Amino acid sequence: MTWQDESMLKIAVWKLLFLYSLLIIAILIGCTSPPKKLVDRVAAQPGSGILFTSDRTHNWDIFLIQADGSGLTRLTDFPGVDADPAWSPDGRSIACRSRRDGSSDIFLMDPDGSNPVNLINDPEMSLDDEFAPFWSPDGETLSLYTDRYPPRGDCLSGFHQIAMLVEEDGNYQVDLFDTIAGEQYSSTWSPMDVI
Repeated sequence: MTWQDESMLKIAVWKLLFLYSLLIIAILIGCTSPPKKLVDRVAAQPGSGILFTSDRTHNWDIFLIQADGSGLTRLTDFPGVDADPAWSPDGRSIACRSRRDGSSDIFLMDPDGSNPVNLINDPEMSLDDEFAPFWSPDGETLSLYTDRYPPRGDCLSGFHQIAMLVEEDGNYQVDLFDTIAGEQYSSTWSPMDVI
């Protein structure tokens, strides 16, 4: 190899290092942008009380009751199952599981049960189901469990696995953890002041 070839090689290596550095900086800047909220619910008045699921109306619906036993209120009234309610940390949203669109998806609604929004939008009668949403302390993310992947044996649906609901370009995706194996059924977050 001549000295000219070595010089050209060194220049090419420096150019690649420079471009790689720019790429790393761009990634770091992109990773430090503030997280997006699941759904902007600022207009909703905060709610309070105990959320629970009951079949008292011969259909599984979500109800609200105050700690002293007063104010029993039915929040959902759809032919499909509505279950697994969870208050957002600021009390302005309720996350829940609902089959109102034909498959078990995660919904957000206002504290009075109005304005339901399907965050998953699986096709009707989809075998991919999500359950038990649970809010992160900052209200930015939901953990849940899903039978989305992979199928097992003769069963058309997969194992129940802990997952996160993450936003990508305005769409919500179920993001599985790659390192956990076996059946899983519930999740919880550490309190905010511990994180």
